[in-house]
Amino acid sequence: MMKKSSIVVYRSNTYRQKQSPSKIAVASGVGVAALVIGATVLGASYDWYGKLLTWRPFIGQNSLNSANQEKSEVLHLVSSPTSQRAGRLEAIAQGKDSLEQSRARYLLATDLLQQKQAKKALSWLEGLEKNYSVLAPYVLLKRSQAYQLSGDKAKYEEVLRELVKSYPNSPVAAEAMYVLGSRERQFWDQAIAKFPSHPRTLKIIRQQLAQNPNQQKLMLLLVKYAPDSPNITSVLDQLSKQYAAQLKAEDWELIASSYWQNREYSKSASAYMGATIGDKLRKRENCQGWYLARSKIVRNSV
Repeated sequence: MMKKSSIVVYRSNTYRQKQSPSKIAVASGVGVAALVIGATVLGASYDWYGKLLTWRPFIGQNSLNSANQEKSEVLHLVSSPTSQRAGRLEAIAQGKDSLEQSRARYLLATDLLQQKQAKKALSWLEGLEKNYSVLAPYVLLKRSQAYQLSGDKAKYEEVLRELVKSYPNSPVAAEAMYVLGSRERQFWDQAIAKFPSHPRTLKIIRQQLAQNPNQQKLMLLLVKYAPDSPNITSVLDQLSKQYAAQLKAEDWELIASSYWQNREYSKSASAYMGATIGDKLRKRENCQGWYLARSKIVRNSV
């Protein structure tokens, strides 16, 4: 008997094939870094993605291999309590210019921001983006946080604009686009165009759909990148009924897969059978498996 996963595999595998090797390598590196730097946290107002912004810079230009871990005292200090590592980090940060010094300065600034010491954090962040270019967009984001914490709204916005201007292709820029877009809509449009799967972008999409639910493009992006979102079935229903004639085969497949994940088996079956995706899959080697999977959907929906 075919399992539920047989329906989802096609879309999932297709997406993975489109990913570049460099993106996959970065994702793997982030996973390793998370294990090493799991104790590092941003300010209380930041979510899991904020924590990722702290971990990512320590990966370096290539990958966080075992040799780099053994040589880096800063990476070992990351797992220590903030109060215990402060003295040693300051000593490294005051030493000669090096990758270790840059890491120490960044980590010190992160700790100080968590302790609401914006002025001290700014002193460690000053010019840091010039010493370690890979760190640059993260440094600017930290600097903006420091100005926000100190109440300097003008500097806060200035640094966010600098981040978007200097590093428009860095996912970190999506953080700045999210803030700036609350007053200047073009920044939200830019985030949607460049980083549709980014957590901040998905938040933008949800906010815009809450104001105006009749936006087919945004609904499809939400289905594609957040198929298990709360109340996603209402979005799927609207797409299936209001925009049925405009949907492409791949759109129907996304809708069907999301319905399936949300246990709406009857609607999932209708979406699969109503699309031309069947003609595409019949030509594949696993066409028999697809027909069996589709049959199972129909049986489960009645």
